[in-house]
Amino acid sequence: MSTEVQPQIKKIHTSCQDCCLTVYNEENTTQVGCLHNLIEYYKNIGNEVLEAYNENGEFYIINGRKCFFKRTVDWYLGYGFKDKNECLEKIVDDTKIKYMAVININKENDLKDIEYTIQSLLSQSPQPSFIICVRSFDCPIKPSDINSLLIKTKKMWRVSNPSCSDITYEDVFNGLIDIFWKDYPIYLKIKAGNLIHDNNLMVNINSQIIYDDYKLDAEEYLEPYLIVGNSFLYNYERQQLQKLEESKNE
Repeated sequence: MSTEVQPQIKKIHTSCQDCCLTVYNEENTTQVGCLHNLIEYYKNIGNEVLEAYNENGEFYIINGRKCFFKRTVDWYLGYGFKDKNECLEKIVDDTKIKYMAVININKENDLKDIEYTIQSLLSQSPQPSFIICVRSFDCPIKPSDINSLLIKTKKMWRVSNPSCSDITYEDVFNGLIDIFWKDYPIYLKIKAGNLIHDNNLMVNINSQIIYDDYKLDAEEYLEPYLIVGNSFLYNYERQQLQKLEESKNE
């Protein structure tokens, strides 16, 4: 006599039961879908979707991954939305990836190069939440002139300046990652004077991460002058390399 093996709920999972996007039948006892059509989407990309039940009803569990769109019913009631569609619009907008863009400026660049690159960044959707310009030590452009450009973006901004010629762009960038990796889990590095040729670059990366649960590497080279990466992994791998170098020198 065979016994059916019940699927195991993994440590990382998402229950739809108390989510405000869950669609139930007329009796409000059985989940029949998702307001954002995520159940079918997850199934189509190969995620495991389990059928579950308890004393409150039947519902789905997204097994082995986090659903970034989940919001509780209490969260929904607290906002006083006029309807579920208004709620969904806010959730989709709030769930967009948050990233910082770091512009590398050297002695060959002029102010137009920086403006050109900033406008290219702002043409992306989602736009960067934080824009940082890193000047080389021998950069002739005044920090105050760069400040003026960044203020116009109405974004969080910063201009970083190495204190001596021995400090490289990578040194400054590593210091920025040390500070901001928790606040900005994704980073984009671009050299001043260049633009992002793919107007859908960040909307595609957003979709891959939020919908498909894609994990960015520490560094992914999209062009010779353009890198997108995972701030946490970049920081972790760099620290491991430092520990390895220190152990060799002991």
